[in-house]
Amino acid sequence: MKRALLASTMALAVAGVATVIGVSAIAAPAPSITVSVPERADNFQLTDHTRLSHELHYFKDAKAIVLMSQINGSDASRKSAAELEKLKAAYKDKGVLFYMINSKDKRDAAAAEAKSQGFDIPILVDELQLVGESLGVQREGEIFVVDPKNSFKIAYHGPLKETAPAIDAVVAGKAVANARVEVKSGATIAFPERAKSAEFKNISYSKDIAPIIQDKCVTCHQKGGIAPFAMDSYDVVKTMAPMIRESVRASRMPPYFADPHIGHFQNDQGMTATQKKTLVHWIEGGAPRGTGEDFLKTNAGEAPEWPSYLGTPDVIVDLPVFNVPATGIVEYQNQKVDNPFKDDTWLRAISVKPGDRTVVH
Repeated sequence: MKRALLASTMALAVAGVATVIGVSAIAAPAPSITVSVPERADNFQLTDHTRLSHELHYFKDAKAIVLMSQINGSDASRKSAAELEKLKAAYKDKGVLFYMINSKDKRDAAAAEAKSQGFDIPILVDELQLVGESLGVQREGEIFVVDPKNSFKIAYHGPLKETAPAIDAVVAGKAVANARVEVKSGATIAFPERAKSAEFKNISYSKDIAPIIQDKCVTCHQKGGIAPFAMDSYDVVKTMAPMIRESVRASRMPPYFADPHIGHFQNDQGMTATQKKTLVHWIEGGAPRGTGEDFLKTNAGEAPEWPSYLGTPDVIVDLPVFNVPATGIVEYQNQKVDNPFKDDTWLRAISVKPGDRTVVH
């Protein structure tokens, strides 16, 4: 890891102000398609109503994780939330985590609901509905008790009233007696994409998927790039599809972490909501090849020595060599160098060129 490019003028990303208004939708009729609860909870990352991020599989040491579907403005949801707060208090200091998941309302609206009702339990805002879809959520007030010690198995799904025995069983390392109990009450929640799930297999790799990957992934995922593999053909994408789905759902990839609710930035490298849903749904539909050109294969290239859009470096600064061990945990490294400029200088861009790209991603 040796060299950094410093150009002579600086351009900062400009954040525009955006107002987000949360509007609660009217409860929809129950879905006509069959919805099932999976055996295990796939990993996801969601931001709560206070803007804190939560990744499910990060909490692998929790005794149990309790999730409850919630919507704004509903007396039933508010009553269930109050009961869930009591349940949380009963399991204080016992290693059990409690969350509500809102797959219906915007984050600002969820924050307003939490404030008006005095909720203490975080509301995870599932604006893309990808999490609610995969969990099999249909109504408000559904409970999912997840067992992190058993590969995040959904040990219980059902109404709130039978949650305590389920938690006790999971904490004790035992099977839940009634693991699946039908939830018959509560307003239904509309999942429009779920109703179209049979069409996911028709998403075009050539027209829809390859352009997303080319735009958002290939800068790193190309030969000579800093990513661990090159996305240079359908075959590679198909092979890595499960990992790609998990990385997108967990918001690890693309590695762009600006909050889209706060402002709009130039050079935004994050995927749009539509791009995320299209990619995840294509994978869930079996990642079909379909017809058309393999855009990634025909346009495959090799990472340039320096980013082509920046041009030739004005100044190159050598960083101290750091030998990365093959195994183990490495503390965060802060590299320091002398300032090469004698006068005040505007920087336009900085690019880091690792000495060995295989160990830095």
